[in-house]
Amino acid sequence: MGFIVTEFSPFIKVLLITLRSGSATNTEIAVMKVSKEMGSLEAFRIDVINYLLVPRVINGVISIVLLSTLFSVALLGSGFLFSRLIFAWVWMHIQTFY
Repeated sequence: MGFIVTEFSPFIKVLLITLRSGSATNTEIAVMKVSKEMGSLEAFRIDVINYLLVPRVINGVISIVLLSTLFSVALLGSGFLFSRLIFAWVWMHIQTFY
């Protein structure tokens, strides 16, 4: 149980968030740079970092915490279910021999 909650769940979660959100954020900011949307934000004196990047980072932190909790609960629940099924099957076959 400790390995799943402390090691495996955070590793898979970080991979999912990084692969999905990192490439999407980079692509969106690159398209905004090409279409000169970032130049118009600077023309209106809007800080590009605070306007575009900070909400995405805060969103990433929140989703990492929630996804970690959900993933840990799903792994522990499936582990409980499968161990219950396997041990019930083994116990049933042990009783038939005696």
